[in-house]
Amino acid sequence: MPFLKTLAIIFLVYYFFKYTLRLLAPFILQSFAKKMQQKFNDQFTQQHQNSKNKEGDITIEGKKNNAKSKDHNVGDYVDFEEVEE
Repeated sequence: MPFLKTLAIIFLVYYFFKYTLRLLAPFILQSFAKKMQQKFNDQFTQQHQNSKNKEGDITIEGKKNNAKSKDHNVGDYVDFEEVEE
């Protein structure tokens, strides 16, 4: 009898979550979409505000210098020879 009771509880919990998720999913997705839309709008307005220049102003935009120097002294070079068996 405890097995059937446990099985019934698992069954009821499963269908309860399935039903509530079906009801709440549109609200969750809608809030996610609003957050993403707000994020994109913020990025656009920030980029648009940065690009406003007065007429006649000269701006020079170049690549940012990400100077990552490579260390050429990583170790000794070992010349391998093939060994014939």
